[in-house]
Amino acid sequence: MTEHRGTWLRRIGLVVTVASTVAMAGAAPVQARSWVDPATLNPPIPGFVNPHCGWSGGQVICSVDRTFTVTDAPTGILCDAGEVLESSDRHVFGHRFYNADLYLTELRFLEQIEGVLYIPGVGSVRWTGTDTGIQTLSVPGDRSTGILVNSGAGIHFYPSEGGSILLAGRTTENFDTGDFFATGSNPQFDLCALLS
Repeated sequence: MTEHRGTWLRRIGLVVTVASTVAMAGAAPVQARSWVDPATLNPPIPGFVNPHCGWSGGQVICSVDRTFTVTDAPTGILCDAGEVLESSDRHVFGHRFYNADLYLTELRFLEQIEGVLYIPGVGSVRWTGTDTGIQTLSVPGDRSTGILVNSGAGIHFYPSEGGSILLAGRTTENFDTGDFFATGSNPQFDLCALLS
């Protein structure tokens, strides 16, 4: 009986030793991870996007998360009755990738929108939207370069008379050449007509 108990204790001791070793090995990378001050990156990340940055292999990855409100903002969409304005709540979250020299190389983000588009004194429509964007910079650190692909965009318009209109698509913008391509559903959709 003593021998059986001794074997049982040795097994428990071995399990505890192995479990402790595995736990410490798993904790070591977390403890060794170097956090990076967002202000040291090029370009620096503003604090209002709530950045959390750290080394991951030979690059720095920052997670960002921002919720904000847009009020009476011009959209650049011009109708005969005037410019379309926007008031909405937006939530943008994603990741920014920096090379070993701390220069931005890529952005990935997801945006969710809920709000109203309107022409003052003419008409309005409630809308919601989601989209995913990936921008790969051709010149590290320079956000005016590279290619931005915005895909999976889904926009719903909710006319006051009921129902909804869905627009979905993808855009590709090449900042280096000025080329812009768009594909999507409902190519005949007329926002100006919906608002008038």
